[in-house]
Amino acid sequence: MAIIINLQFSASTFNNSVQVGDNIYYTLPGDIQTEGGFATTATPSFLGIVVNIIIDNQIDIITISVRDDLTPSGGGAPFTGPAYYSFSKSGKANHNDLIGYYNEVKFVNNSKQPAKLFAVGTEVTENSK
Repeated sequence: MAIIINLQFSASTFNNSVQVGDNIYYTLPGDIQTEGGFATTATPSFLGIVVNIIIDNQIDIITISVRDDLTPSGGGAPFTGPAYYSFSKSGKANHNDLIGYYNEVKFVNNSKQPAKLFAVGTEVTENSK
C-alpha cells in the first residue's frame, strides 16, 4: 500500500519546473561529505512520484504530495528532519522525439488569404540501433 508524503517548500525559492508525474529523490544531510572543498554525496535515494502540487502564495508555501510506493504498508516516512531534494522528469510524459522510420506531414492553410511558408525544421534521432 502506498503512502502519501507531503513536502513543503518556500514558494519564492522553489524550482517551478517540477510537475505531477516527476520522480522525487532525497539525500540526507549525513550523506553529504566534503572532499577538497567540494560537497559530494552518495547516490540520491528515490522517494516517489509527484501526485499533487498546491501553491499558496499568501503564505509563500508550496506543498508537494509524493506517492511513496517503496515504504512497506503501515510504515511512515523513510526519514524525519531536513533533506536535500532533487527531481527528474518522467521519460513518458516529456518524450518529444519522433519515433519510427517514416513520417508524413501535411500543412493546410485554413485562411482565405494566401500564406508563405519560409522554413520547416525537425530533429531526427536514429532509434533502430
